Amino acid sequence: MPYENLDKLDAKEKKSIKPPKETLAPSVLAENIEEEEDVPQPPAWEPYQEAGVLTPLERKRMDELSHFYDITAIVRIVTENSNEYVELFIKMLFSIHQTETLRYVLHLIENIFDNSPVFLREFHQIQLKLNNLNPYSPFLRLLSKTDLIILQKCYKCLASLFELDAELKRSEVENLLDNISNQLQSADNDSKKARMCVSALMILLKRDECREMFYKARGITPLINLLQTNMGNIQVLYEISFCLWLLSFNKNAETFFQNGKVIPRLHSVLKNTQKEKVIRVILATFKNLMNRSNKFISEMVNVSVPKTLSSLTKRNFEDSDIADDVKTLYEALDLHIDELSSFDEYRQEVLGGQLEWSPVHTSEKFWKENLAKLEQNNFYILRELVKLLDQSNSQNLAIACHDLGQFVQFHPRGKKILTDLNAKNKIIELMEWPDDTVKKHALLCTQKIMISNWQMIR
Repeated sequence: MPYENLDKLDAKEKKSIKPPKETLAPSVLAENIEEEEDVPQPPAWEPYQEAGVLTPLERKRMDELSHFYDITAIVRIVTENSNEYVELFIKMLFSIHQTETLRYVLHLIENIFDNSPVFLREFHQIQLKLNNLNPYSPFLRLLSKTDLIILQKCYKCLASLFELDAELKRSEVENLLDNISNQLQSADNDSKKARMCVSALMILLKRDECREMFYKARGITPLINLLQTNMGNIQVLYEISFCLWLLSFNKNAETFFQNGKVIPRLHSVLKNTQKEKVIRVILATFKNLMNRSNKFISEMVNVSVPKTLSSLTKRNFEDSDIADDVKTLYEALDLHIDELSSFDEYRQEVLGGQLEWSPVHTSEKFWKENLAKLEQNNFYILRELVKLLDQSNSQNLAIACHDLGQFVQFHPRGKKILTDLNAKNKIIELMEWPDDTVKKHALLCTQKIMISNWQMIR
């Protein structure tokens, strides 16, 4: 069942997907990541009073907060004088330019937002009380800063404020998502920058409108790419996967993920992680995408997701729901393989001279069950497949090499038959083809022809 908005999930569906509670406070539960940043020290406020930035009363207010490191005490103080502190914090974000002081003020606001829903709502509603103050503007103007700590705290504060909007402030949200997308472009080798972006997206992408805006901001492709560059960081992988799960609820998910990278990248993480919360959210994403388009089903079959699911059925999970999800997804994919992997479909592809990476090519079940049909009419379909090796279409060449390798793998006389059809030499020559995919499948096919125990090369 496709979902357009996370809020539309009923109680049973929410339980079945069950995103981990850790998402509520990822910074506390981070794993394999850098140490927590040092808490910024409060500056001396007297020079700001002397410079006319703060009034004597405002300086007194900030001095009072600077004496406390316990967030409970700070929340109590600002709540007692919430209107004054809201206006003071906004004034300071506009007036102060020193990096260290800005870090401290933003750290203060971020922690108060996290620990005082009352103060967060007061801050959010300031525009209703004073038309000349906008709760978003002071943070948005700081997005031009290059300091990552300042950016991270602005992202977090803005996401918290936007979460309270009954109707999104479209221009402000687009501004933030554009900035996040630009940062993602250069976050491949920077785990701090990656987490800064992804932590904010985990909040923003709960809104379906934000998913559309994020796609228009061209942020999805660099987000997917982070899966490959953060394979050693479990928490980052989890948070990225969580964001992709949220994106999969949108009705335009097929457009969002049209570059074909999301399934293989998530599958790579699924194969290489032992962490249950990561496995759970990837399985939930696959289930959503299956309901969006048969294209995703084909991609899952092509990258051997069923094989990985088969391995996962042998694992003992602490969370029994994961085992249920594995079984459900495996059975659903197996059903689709049966529907999609017909010999008639394959014959039409080969005789039409245009091969596609559909499930018929990668399903072991298809090749085992249709060897006799390939022998019919003096191997007519196989001969037509060999003819495609004389073309210059790289996709046809890659798939033809792959299929001939499958034939050798499962047919007891496959090597001799390909030699008799003069396919062997053509495949060897394609190992020098300029396209890397063609080279890869020509090499694999050649290995299957040459090596007696082909399982050794898998």
